[in-house]
This record gives sequence, C-alpha cells and structure tokens, in this order.
Amino acid sequence: MLASIQPPPSAVLYLSGDLPLVRSADITRLVEDAPDPGVVVARARDGGTNALLVRPANAISSMFGQQPNASGHARPVAGHGFPALIVDIPGLVLDVDALYDLRAARSARRSCAMLHL
Repeated sequence: MLASIQPPPSAVLYLSGDLPLVRSADITRLVEDAPDPGVVVARARDGGTNALLVRPANAISSMFGQQPNASGHARPVAGHGFPALIVDIPGLVLDVDALYDLRAARSARRSCAMLHL
C-alpha cells in the first residue's frame, strides 16, 4: 500500500482502533520517542503491538496479527540497521480484545474522572 503513495511519506503511524484510553498526549509521546530513522513500538498489555511508528515509512512492513509480541516488529528493524524502541505508554497499553478489557477500561476511566485527568 505504501508503495503506491507518491512521494512516499517520511513516516507512517499504525494505530489500533480499539484503544479506549488513548489521548493525544500518548500519540505525541510516541512520536517524540521515535528514533529518526527507526521504529517505536507501543506494547499492549498482553505483549502485542498497539501502535507502531516507522521512520522512514518503508523501513519495515507491519506484521499485525502475524507475530506473537511487540518484539516481532522490533527484530526485523534491527536486522536492517535501524534502531527499534519498545515503549509502554499508559493510554496505548489497553486494547479491547475481551469483556475483561472493557471492564478494565471502565475502571480506568472512573479513576481518571475522580482524579480529573
């Protein structure tokens, strides 16, 4: 898909659509943490990948659903000489894969509301 975009973008951000706690500050932190060139992987609570920033955009192809954990995105990058960083950012950790994830999101939102976050 990226191959058909001309001129190619300098970076690409893959973001899961099931992140109930994500805030703009989380995305800003992800972008700021990313090496240039390189990759930053936001790890999910279960060890998977919830966000992936790739710079330059063609450094690697995303492998969502093909690798068991976040390091599956980091390994190929290192093999091509790009730095890779795995981060744990609070708003990007929780994705909704099951009912217990919805319960965790609801509990976290209540806590944030009480703290006025």
